Amino acid sequence: MARAPMRELLAKDLAIVEVGDGDQWGMDRNDGIGGSEAGSVLGLNKYHTALDLLQEKVTRTSLREFTEAQQLRLDVGHAQEALVLKTFARRELGLAYTTSLGDLEHTDALAHLGSWLFVNPRFKFAFAHVDGLYRLGDEIGIVDAKTSFRDPWTEVPEYYVAQLAHYNAVLGGNVGYIAAMFQVPPYPLPMEYRFDFTPGQLSLVMAAEAIFWESVTGIRAGKSPSDHELAELESRLGELGEEFISGIDASAIQAKGEVETIRATGRDIEALLRYRELKGQSRLLYAEIDAITEYLNRRTSSPEARFLAPDGTELAKKAPVASRELDRDALVEAGIAIEEFYAASSKNRLTTTKALAALASRPEPNKAARGVAMR
Repeated sequence: MARAPMRELLAKDLAIVEVGDGDQWGMDRNDGIGGSEAGSVLGLNKYHTALDLLQEKVTRTSLREFTEAQQLRLDVGHAQEALVLKTFARRELGLAYTTSLGDLEHTDALAHLGSWLFVNPRFKFAFAHVDGLYRLGDEIGIVDAKTSFRDPWTEVPEYYVAQLAHYNAVLGGNVGYIAAMFQVPPYPLPMEYRFDFTPGQLSLVMAAEAIFWESVTGIRAGKSPSDHELAELESRLGELGEEFISGIDASAIQAKGEVETIRATGRDIEALLRYRELKGQSRLLYAEIDAITEYLNRRTSSPEARFLAPDGTELAKKAPVASRELDRDALVEAGIAIEEFYAASSKNRLTTTKALAALASRPEPNKAARGVAMR
């Protein structure tokens, strides 16, 4: 059977433009909505809201400021993109890896497309800059590469799902993978997540983006929305986002192996509710960990810096953020009451997070004989 031309497998009249990699696109990204912004439009990104994005698009400036540590993570993730895609192509699809889009015309492979931009004439407000595109016969699928410096996800972040749906809508597809590489000891852990989107799910994403873009163009033209109108816009977009993601939870995440049917007990329901509660708390904890890490990075410019109590007692031979532990005996010697936190531990070392909580809970040195306080 003859292979179908690539163009027949993509959206009609899709424009494919070769551009620079990274920030060297030769275009203003604020002239449209990219895949990484779809989650914000739909209200699925708590770290960057629809109104944050609206302000950025209208003013053509970015509100996001990355710390040095956060920027380093982004740079490492970008640098590892090829490794993630090569590993995914071999492990999950059994395909060759290429950097040429033209290779997909003649062979089954995964193409790494860091320098190509896709524009669909149906959606003039949207563009797609995908990481990878694979072909298996007449199936075209999009692959989004992610590098994470935390434990493997219990659920794929919702704004990543929205990003993949955005790409499929622009390219005219419905299949995609998130290929993730988790940087966990003792070596990186690759994992893959497949999504099959329905036309209705993709339409929800584009409908939300159309509403959002109408507001962008209106404000640029001189319209000044009230706070109430902005709140209504955010609410409407959030409703579309909830409708989109609820459909994904029900039908689009493809589990490997046989589907297991479980008749839920009361204990199951309690566990699920508690899981949701803890998941919300974990987001706050991760944010706090990032804040503490950034604070300690500012406090200790060298990983070999000594960490001392106000009286000069050495608490750690390396910066806490590097060693992740403090000396129990030294803390006790400095007069820091920590036994209530670590009574069950027989080790002589303890984690920085709890030790910092102990430090922060102590009164100022001039108010207690041997107290230690963080500033």
